[in-house]
Amino acid sequence: MPRLLTLSRAARLVGVRRGALQSKIRSGELAAFEGMVSAEDLLRAYPQARLEDNSGLERFEAIKDAAFARRMRERLMPSTEALVARLAEMSREPERYPYQDWVCRLEEVGGYLVRELANHIYKEDNILYQMALQTIEPEDWAEMKPHCDRIGYCCFTPGLGGK
Repeated sequence: MPRLLTLSRAARLVGVRRGALQSKIRSGELAAFEGMVSAEDLLRAYPQARLEDNSGLERFEAIKDAAFARRMRERLMPSTEALVARLAEMSREPERYPYQDWVCRLEEVGGYLVRELANHIYKEDNILYQMALQTIEPEDWAEMKPHCDRIGYCCFTPGLGGK
């Protein structure tokens, strides 16, 4: 399967503007498929390019693989909403459910939520924030910070109590 790159990524790797790549696509010098170009076609059009700098591509592949795994998990396991609804139903009428069923459901929902939260935090810390640090200029961060402070960083701000 050919390694596909977005036009933005391809332009950064070969050191040209996206417009230059778009011109090559329009003239037929570079093939594109749904806004993506293959690494092989890019190297044919820009033989001097070095595509070894693929840290972003590796992150992209990791995100894509994680998304695939998540889709598979979602097909095998009910949605969070369904699990929480079941748990809420069991809480309203606990006498209808054997204790062991209640414990199993609680472990199922709790374990799922813990895994999803840990996965979310990992992605924020290791992907989202790292990419933001590389992309957003310091003056833009300075403009954004007061808004972030006003909105908050979670459902609570440590040391300041709940919102």
